[in-house]
Amino acid sequence: MFASLLFASTSTDDLAMHVLDSLTGLPTRSALLPRLEGAVRRNLDSDTLLVALFIDLDGLKRINDRYGHEVGDTALIETAQRISAKVPDNGLAVRFGGDEFVVIYEDAVDLDEAIELATNILRAFQDVGGYHAISASIGIAVGRSGEVDANELLRRADAAMYRAKANGGSQIAVFDTAMHTKLKKDESLRSSLLEAISNNGFGVAAQPIFELTTGRIHGVELFIRVRDHTPYIADANQLFRLVHEYGEAFDAAVLGRALALARVWQRSLGTEAPRVQINLSTQSLAASQFVQHVDDALTAEGLRSGAIAFEIDGQDLAGAGDRERNTVDGLRELGVPIIVDGFGDGSLSLDDLAQWRPAMVKLAVDAQPNPVLTGLVRGISSLAIPTCVKGVGAHGDLRDVVAIGTYCGQGNALTPVRSLDRVHAQIHAPQRLGF
Repeated sequence: MFASLLFASTSTDDLAMHVLDSLTGLPTRSALLPRLEGAVRRNLDSDTLLVALFIDLDGLKRINDRYGHEVGDTALIETAQRISAKVPDNGLAVRFGGDEFVVIYEDAVDLDEAIELATNILRAFQDVGGYHAISASIGIAVGRSGEVDANELLRRADAAMYRAKANGGSQIAVFDTAMHTKLKKDESLRSSLLEAISNNGFGVAAQPIFELTTGRIHGVELFIRVRDHTPYIADANQLFRLVHEYGEAFDAAVLGRALALARVWQRSLGTEAPRVQINLSTQSLAASQFVQHVDDALTAEGLRSGAIAFEIDGQDLAGAGDRERNTVDGLRELGVPIIVDGFGDGSLSLDDLAQWRPAMVKLAVDAQPNPVLTGLVRGISSLAIPTCVKGVGAHGDLRDVVAIGTYCGQGNALTPVRSLDRVHAQIHAPQRLGF
């Protein structure tokens, strides 16, 4: 994941040319790596430490949601000022992006000095703007020249920050031997995954989504399957873990297959072609270049933006920050529909849906009609957002589900998950849908 955050090296002589962040006034990330590389060179014969702090804010989303983005921007400005005030003279604070900041400095005597700085920064967040809502997760990495290069030091600080956030946030974590072992293991696993993808070690299966009043196939959801001796056999638990940790690689593989399918179906069916729906991982959702990647891919394939749609789990949106919101907004601007998956598990409210403005909502409740399902459908419909019921297991449920206003259905009673060849044949033979 961190690889997508890095940037090309620039001479330290060019630092004066780097643009300052328009909101906070801090240097942008383009100043970070050149400055750190210069520190590495200067530190070659020194016994002191290079320090990197990776800072991710906790609570900015709550301020944005409750008070609006203008107030959130004010909080970001104040936060940047408080961080900058704690940085030593031989250090640099940058706005890395969104609600992330990085602090680097050289000539630290020991790790305790780095921890003291991180502690002072953490304390500085108290009562930012008077809202009592912002804290931070801070990762610390230290090293000496010859032991670690600039990119590696940033990776380690980033990994430590995620440990702090995973432990509940509003705390500090120091990169240690266990994290180092995990980083190396993750790099090896990621390499293996990318090799499997490039060598067609993964397959794609699909399940149609039907308009319940007409029986028309509205969309087709794609699922990754690990190829075995028998196609589409996989260890579901392992696959889920891999997708969760390395979502960008999987998403890229599925996106390529989705665009190829969409192109074929649009050529044969025109405007009647179903859209291809892809599950979007938290990693892709947070990647700064993902929207541009999708735009470039659609253009290269000559496809209209509505040919594909992204499904995002409601729990991922509940924990989303500025980077995730920017991705959703960017995809919406491209005309790519966003579908909220799993609504009804308590992670999102109707007010949240009104803010995210998805093209459709998939419900995380049993398809059998009941007061809970009825209430959810009616509440979502009041926002003019169509609904989809998953897990339809019996045709007998359909009439009542349609009666309460559900737009789409998906499940084994309609069509189970199938190979792409069978779904391709199905969408070209609508008389076989069984309605």
